[in-house]
Amino acid sequence: MKDLTFLLPCRIESEDRLKNVITSTTYLLSNFPEAKVILKEVDSHSHFKFRALPVIKNYVDTSQLTHIFEESDEELFHKTRILNDLLVASDTDIVYNHDVDVVLPVSSYKIAYSAIKNDGADAIYPFGCDACPVLLS
Repeated sequence: MKDLTFLLPCRIESEDRLKNVITSTTYLLSNFPEAKVILKEVDSHSHFKFRALPVIKNYVDTSQLTHIFEESDEELFHKTRILNDLLVASDTDIVYNHDVDVVLPVSSYKIAYSAIKNDGADAIYPFGCDACPVLLS
């Protein structure tokens, strides 16, 4: 999966969100070590760099992880703009818009990847029944 990048927009505004970011990022890096992970954090200061990253480094190799920090005091989290920024930062053919509060079965990621890579699907919505993605062409 060298041609795959997981895009993670985030703002860590609570302890629960911090735990979710640590869990989802560690999960992705551990289960998909060849894929890239780009996390863009938008906040007044970086919680990820100083609180999440040291914990993640205790569990997995972070060489495929890129952390982008944008300082902002805005109350609103502009997820679509951040996703667009992440798309520009990505250099792979396949990207996965990944929420930091979600972890799916590994099989769901593999089915979605295969559908795009081999079956010509343009987009996948990975929340079909029985953890099978819905294919959109």
